[in-house]
Amino acid sequence: MGLGGGKDSIVVAEILKSQNKDFDLITGDSGIQQEVALAIGKKPLIVKRELDSKLFDVNKESGAYNGHVPVSVYYAFILLLAAVLFDYKYVLVGNEKSANYGNVEYLGEMINHQWSKSEEFEKLFNDYVDKFITPGVKYSSPFRNMTELQVVEKFAQYPQYFKVFQAATKI
Repeated sequence: MGLGGGKDSIVVAEILKSQNKDFDLITGDSGIQQEVALAIGKKPLIVKRELDSKLFDVNKESGAYNGHVPVSVYYAFILLLAAVLFDYKYVLVGNEKSANYGNVEYLGEMINHQWSKSEEFEKLFNDYVDKFITPGVKYSSPFRNMTELQVVEKFAQYPQYFKVFQAATKI
């Protein structure tokens, strides 16, 4: 299970715990993520990422902007790699249904800045993994039919996390 350190991943962990499911946490190395993993009661697998400094040099020299990247795709592939290496069958994340909808119109097109958390991405990712990597791993979210408010309502049932979670997450 991917642990960003926010309310979504905490609720996924609590759902798994309530169902007596055995699971591991895969996360980054921030202090908040470590505190959340400790509060969940798990020792996580730590994945560190580092951007090549040459990228920043090239951008500076060319005048290019460092734009937003669909970082959830990056996380999906990191979690997939861990699943393959450690023989996991499932990769769980906490993506709720608002990620399925666009939020701004640009040049007549609806733009969804959360597309990489959407159900459409999940299906395409699973199809790609099944066809080109392994049919033995499935990527999904138990929140597909839940709103952000419903996830927050569930999170509110776990006050032990209030002091350790972060509002904006990253692995």
